[in-house]
Amino acid sequence: MTVRRAIALLADQGILKSVQGKGVFVVDTFYQVHLPQTGALFDYSFFHDSRLRQEILFLQKVLAGKTFAELFQIGTGASVWMLGRRWMAENMAAALEYTYFPVEWIPDFSEESCKISW
Repeated sequence: MTVRRAIALLADQGILKSVQGKGVFVVDTFYQVHLPQTGALFDYSFFHDSRLRQEILFLQKVLAGKTFAELFQIGTGASVWMLGRRWMAENMAAALEYTYFPVEWIPDFSEESCKISW
């Protein structure tokens, strides 16, 4: 791939802007998220943005250690799901999410369940 072709592809995606006689510039509004006044990092609409997609990095059962057992009020050694997701915005990593929850809450959880949960 030539540099010219790469620039054209990035311009087509809205990442770069080519101005004849001036140069090629990175678009500063490529991906922006409104941060609500509530102090939450993202509001619910963040996860329903059409430019956003999730990638399941892993989903596995692990044994709850002392901290998770106390936080979830379950027995030490009980199984918890450990879910890792990467949220991609226009082919850029926008967020990494690591979620834990007791297996007893959703015993038959799957990657497919993750995809339809948002």
